[in-house]
Amino acid sequence: MEFSKAGRNRLLWELDWAIERAKVDAITVSTNYLFKLIRKRYPKMRVSIGIFMKMAEPERFKYFEEHGASEIVVNYNINRNFKVLSKIRRMIKYCDLRLFVNNICLFNCPHMMYHPQVLTHFSQSHNRSCKACVDYHTWTCNKIKLDNPEELLKSRWIRPEDISMYEDIGFDRFKITDRSRATSWLLRTTEAYVKRSYDGDLNDILSLEIPGDEKNIQPDINRNFRKNLLQYCKSDRVWLKGSFGWGKYGRPYINNKKLDGYLNFFKKFDCFLADCDVCGYCKRWSMRAISFKNEEAHQKLRMVLGQSINEFLHNNLFLPHHRRKEAGLG
Repeated sequence: MEFSKAGRNRLLWELDWAIERAKVDAITVSTNYLFKLIRKRYPKMRVSIGIFMKMAEPERFKYFEEHGASEIVVNYNINRNFKVLSKIRRMIKYCDLRLFVNNICLFNCPHMMYHPQVLTHFSQSHNRSCKACVDYHTWTCNKIKLDNPEELLKSRWIRPEDISMYEDIGFDRFKITDRSRATSWLLRTTEAYVKRSYDGDLNDILSLEIPGDEKNIQPDINRNFRKNLLQYCKSDRVWLKGSFGWGKYGRPYINNKKLDGYLNFFKKFDCFLADCDVCGYCKRWSMRAISFKNEEAHQKLRMVLGQSINEFLHNNLFLPHHRRKEAGLG
């Protein structure tokens, strides 16, 4: 879009409207081209390099600082690589750096690049096909975490109790995700990080998204999610409807206070050079800190997600009722 004449004109119109009429005082970007365009057209505008730029290499930070970035959001994938974080903080003198604290994406997620792109297409108001979309990546992500609970600990979140470890190496700006959350959830999460402590289920303040776990999601978003998903749930798809019920009771419980001391290991250990199956550190801690209060619901949720993914991959999810009957899918 941005490299065509019409696309560029539309982009410039929206940019001018946002800055000159809406009076925004800062913009977050996820492409180098848009960053350069804004810096050229509005040199005094504060521009932040967003999380989808996946900023993890010190040299890339230096590039954007030299070209006028006001802030860079650090890729959460390196949140526990203290050597790299320390090097980045020492190198960057004039640009603010911000860390994500409560993202629960898989460590080195195989969907890392594709999932954000799909989500941007979901929001296209002019594309009718986006009114009902299946978030295959979230289904797959949840299935992996439910099958292997240690993946919840391997995610690169930062506990409220561990913020000081990052302040010790020079980081003083932190970001809470995300905008899809209910106000009550955002307030609870913010309070936990302000107090530097949370007593209870760590998932209460992390970005875990489980179907049916409605209390933490912004109501309008949750209604749209249910409406869109139910377009695929005909009378014969009880297993898919069931995800709403099992999600509420089948989610994992992470005892936050049992994770005291967990992060110390990573001060000297580089996970990028390790084989998790050989190391086993996170798995051992998961056996101590993670439980499922309703094991039946846990297993049902695993089944529902597995069947949903299988139906989607075989294109059976989109078959009309009579075609499913003919195919013996019931």
